Amino acid sequence: MKILMFGCIHSRFDLVCEAINALKPDLAVLLGDLQTLIEESDMNICGLKAKYRKMGFFHELVSNKLSLSCPTVCIGGNHENVRHLAPFIHGGFLLKNLFYLGSGYFQVIINKKLLNIAAVSGTSAPPTQNSFRFDKNPFLTNNFSKSELQKYTGAYLRDVQKIPVLNEPTIVISHDWPLGIARILVQKEGFRADPGIGGPVSAALMKKIKNEQSVYACAHMHYYVDQEVIIPKEVSEKDEIDWEKQTKGIKTRFIALSKAGLDGAYQMIEFPDSDTNKQNGVWSGEKFLGNFETAEFKKNVIVKSQNKVEIVNGELRVELE
Repeated sequence: MKILMFGCIHSRFDLVCEAINALKPDLAVLLGDLQTLIEESDMNICGLKAKYRKMGFFHELVSNKLSLSCPTVCIGGNHENVRHLAPFIHGGFLLKNLFYLGSGYFQVIINKKLLNIAAVSGTSAPPTQNSFRFDKNPFLTNNFSKSELQKYTGAYLRDVQKIPVLNEPTIVISHDWPLGIARILVQKEGFRADPGIGGPVSAALMKKIKNEQSVYACAHMHYYVDQEVIIPKEVSEKDEIDWEKQTKGIKTRFIALSKAGLDGAYQMIEFPDSDTNKQNGVWSGEKFLGNFETAEFKKNVIVKSQNKVEIVNGELRVELE
């Protein structure tokens, strides 16, 4: 399967559409900082510095001036319109052909070809933030403090704990880098990777990988790298990996992508898929089923999307065009 992966979008959906039209992938995967700005007041809740406060192009997707010409899935970063994404914590359609995964384990099926995806949105929340993301209703305010934004866009260990061990070839995606991995990455002129870059949640996600055909992809640092790393076979969820001492383990392709408009903003990969008799769509399990009857889920997955949603043999299938 041909997969086109994008780093930080920062609302440059015009460049996303341009690349999709030129390269014609089977699936596009967006790795966060979507900035799904619909109206100007949305810029107040994205944590944007003054020089970056631009509407971008998401609203042109909403108005059909732009269109995504292939199935597209995405995760969130640390610069997001939380008022827009809050109802999608369990997944859902941001637009008809743009499915927000949030965090979890999914099977994406296109033309009877199955692709496994494990995903975590956001960046690791500070250790002091143990409360739930949505203590404050994002629909009732236009302003958020820095700590409130971190809570909304935080990645939490509980997001990883519900993801199974990844024994099959899997596309594993996060916005944040795995903690400490910068120590072993090839560094280019103009970029010095602090060993403390990254988060423990992304590192915990990477430790789930047990198949050498898997690929780990992330964004966040606006830096491009594509190299092999080694993940230890036996490591607990809480143990920090000593990357510099790893010589044996699971060899994994690690891709970090830049941001839209810069070199290394996207990359096409060929990834092994498997045949299946399941229908096309995004398939999920317990995480979706547990929230199938919530008002938010009905509104954002079933009603708003107008895509077919059904439970098949205990699994939830959401139609993906």
